[in-house]
Amino acid sequence: MLDRFIVALKDTQMIAAVFCLASTHRAVQIKGSDAVIETALPTDVALVEQTIAAFAADLVKLGYEEAHARADMTYRPEELIAITFTPDAVYEQTPGPNAGKRL
Repeated sequence: MLDRFIVALKDTQMIAAVFCLASTHRAVQIKGSDAVIETALPTDVALVEQTIAAFAADLVKLGYEEAHARADMTYRPEELIAITFTPDAVYEQTPGPNAGKRL
């Protein structure tokens, strides 16, 4: 599935990414049309590690064990890629009456 994603991204440069804070369900979707795949740098690996730690800490606040919270966030640093893009649009995705509203 990842291979299909990469091929589609290279062909269209279109991307949509959703970011959500589990403890509040606050979510936004960011869309772009100029996405480029780049080699991940050591600083990107460090950022991934920080993001995983923050994600796990947020789930621990909800009562999950840290190991469980990290289980779905495993990766191989040598397989990491970076995707850069310019946001074209940002949408509210938090459940509720404003979901789908352009920000």
